[in-house]
Amino acid sequence: MTDSRLEERIDSLSRKTVRVCVDSITLSADRLYEYLVTEEISGQNGKGMKLCPGMRVAVPFGRGNVIREAIVISLQDGQPTGERKLKFIQNVLDTEPLLDEESLRLAAHLRRRLHCPFYTIVRAMLPAGVWYRLQVKYRLSEKPVNLGAEISIEELALLEVLKNVREPMLLREIEELVPSIQEKTLRKLTADGILECIAESDTTVKDKTSKLILPTEKAEECFEEGICTLRSAPQRKVLEFLRSAGASSAKEIMYYTGVSESPIRTLLKGKYLRQEQIEVFRRPEFVRTDRKAITLNETQNIAFKGLKELADQKHNNTALLYGVTGSGKTPVYMKLIEHVLSTGKNVIMLVPEISLTPQLMKQFFAYFGDCVAVMHSALSVGERYDEYKRIKSGVVRVVIGTRSAVFAPIKNVGLIVIDEEHEHTFRSEEPPRYHARDVARYICFRSSALLLLGSATPSIESMYAAKKGNIKLFTLPERYGEATLPQVVVSDMRKAMRERACGVFSPELIERIKNLRREDNQAVLMLNRRGSSRSIRCMECCYVPQCIRCSVSMAHHGENGRLICHQCGYSEIMIDKCPQCGGTHFEQLGIGTQQAERELSEHIPDIRIIRMDSDSTMRKDSHSKLLESFGRGEADVLIGTQMIAKGLDFRNVTLSAVLDADMMLTSPDYRGTERAFSLMMQSAGRAGRREKPGIALIQTMTPENDVIKAVQNQDYMEFYRCEIEQRRALRLPPFYDMWRIMLSGRVMQDVKDEAKKLKRILSKALEGHEVDIMGPAPAEIFKLSDRFRFVITMRLKDGASCRNIVGGVLENTETRKVTIGIDTYY
Repeated sequence: MTDSRLEERIDSLSRKTVRVCVDSITLSADRLYEYLVTEEISGQNGKGMKLCPGMRVAVPFGRGNVIREAIVISLQDGQPTGERKLKFIQNVLDTEPLLDEESLRLAAHLRRRLHCPFYTIVRAMLPAGVWYRLQVKYRLSEKPVNLGAEISIEELALLEVLKNVREPMLLREIEELVPSIQEKTLRKLTADGILECIAESDTTVKDKTSKLILPTEKAEECFEEGICTLRSAPQRKVLEFLRSAGASSAKEIMYYTGVSESPIRTLLKGKYLRQEQIEVFRRPEFVRTDRKAITLNETQNIAFKGLKELADQKHNNTALLYGVTGSGKTPVYMKLIEHVLSTGKNVIMLVPEISLTPQLMKQFFAYFGDCVAVMHSALSVGERYDEYKRIKSGVVRVVIGTRSAVFAPIKNVGLIVIDEEHEHTFRSEEPPRYHARDVARYICFRSSALLLLGSATPSIESMYAAKKGNIKLFTLPERYGEATLPQVVVSDMRKAMRERACGVFSPELIERIKNLRREDNQAVLMLNRRGSSRSIRCMECCYVPQCIRCSVSMAHHGENGRLICHQCGYSEIMIDKCPQCGGTHFEQLGIGTQQAERELSEHIPDIRIIRMDSDSTMRKDSHSKLLESFGRGEADVLIGTQMIAKGLDFRNVTLSAVLDADMMLTSPDYRGTERAFSLMMQSAGRAGRREKPGIALIQTMTPENDVIKAVQNQDYMEFYRCEIEQRRALRLPPFYDMWRIMLSGRVMQDVKDEAKKLKRILSKALEGHEVDIMGPAPAEIFKLSDRFRFVITMRLKDGASCRNIVGGVLENTETRKVTIGIDTYY
């Protein structure tokens, strides 16, 4: 064997292969891809860390060698499997694994259940701040290549330019020199080996650092018996302060000592002080209060003891804490969390709305201190990134957040609490379409932890599981302390309409608001639609403005004078002339929070109102600022969407009202009645949570509706009994599984044809199983963001036995023109 052949043989033996999952690929192409790793990369990635599973790499993918992100799943020594020629990893993006073994297991589990690409799940598990911007650059290959006879004039011009350039160039830089060049040409030349493609990465968020000033040994020599001997009084102040306070910023030194920056600079120059750069975590701000002891009443104590026993067991458990609004579920959570922390384990607590986190964080920070972290979308990207790093470092023991906080990288989990577990916001509407409850159940199974579900109106599925004995049930039937449940009054809006006194507010509600102001009390009014109105209509030809991207009418927002699509965000200036008939008179259809605020101000001119909806809470920390202002009594009325209907606790609120109950009763979803009942019950529960009695008023045109009657009686169990019997008769969850397959694409006929084809394939594949396949039918919102959508609905007796079959069909059906997604929690 020649020396060169021997070197090649030794080199091949020293190489490692790595299996990765690649970003931005379809479900049909989503599988493990094998790449070669040089010894240099596998041993050291240039950043002081060995390449290992859970780290991200940049790889050339496809015939054009497009640079893609990928995540390492496994490494192995020796020769690659199979005979095909493998490509090399281009570079390593991380200094340490982003996902540990358990997180990779979780991602693989969710991929099997949700039938979506692996990397889509990885992106959902990680905060935005950890993602890289990949910049692809091109240069001439150093290896000699035969150009061939078929090379174009364009390509020759490009090669001529690159010959005179030393550094790799971006696509836009190449386009400036060769305007006619296209990206596909660069990919072709790369595939032919004429060009080399190089990926350079940069994080979207940088670490925040701060310069701290510390005394040196020379400074210590200036002290005799604890007294500084320097002549300059300002310099003495600086050294004495740093000796007692330790490392501080220049700003802190000047603030506490009253000196200027000059003595600090002099001490640094004289080597009495030194500067050190340290990382500073960006933290969300919360009002700190004193720690208060938690006292449980008899029923709370019974529930706590039962939950404590479950948490202490060596295997996973699930429990449901069913307590009426104001019964004190949060103190039970906190006592249980305190016990779990004392055993050395950690806790995740999920809430359905961002608006609930300020009040909870205030309580948790006071009780548990700085070992608490918060994760939700209202934080800045930098704050989310730093909270993620704090959790990953192990200094955090309790994580509080919305749905995505279930993926927090906290180890040794002993308890996961899902408050208001009935809320649909725990289910993701976008891929990956996961439910936080099921992710939490898997984590608890792997960690032998307790999953605690809490609600005043538990989901039908959870209560059914509790009644069957599959999960433990604990109840809190009465409100905490001297508080009593509010009286629920139904206001028949038909009467107000007949008397021509009907706007957003009935005369009865206006009178109650006037009365509570005289007693220094407050009201919470819920209207689950933002903006001024649902839409507008020409009074001459009945024209209604439609979104150009979606098949929905545009909502009118009076504050900024625009028509806005609440689905895709498209907006345009409010029209003053009908484009169809030229008419200038328009009427408003439906009512929104902005219109409600204006109308109440007209009824009671001096009333103080705070409005909370997604328009008024766009700014950072706006949720907490508005709620704190209302809590201090700076407003008489809080008007808002469903974000104010749950979890909030204010001492002086004695009146709550649902301004339009009927809009919640018209949902085509089979869960519509359950959601309407829960939302109205939760809204009613905001009133009378202390010693002052409360009243909840429901405005409706259909007071005889069964859901309205159930809310008026505040009888959850009666509602549950009626609803569970209807679902049994209609073969709906929890007795059957309901899955919905959504197909979308730019061309309507392509989507329709693909949907019909998919139904035929599914029907054949599922022969012998008890399955009903309905559709395809246009989705409720047929056109969304310029994509047409059809749905296939499946009712399955045993979804688990069909999961792999359906998954296999979907993986082999997806095309470039039509995107397919499945929601197994429909």
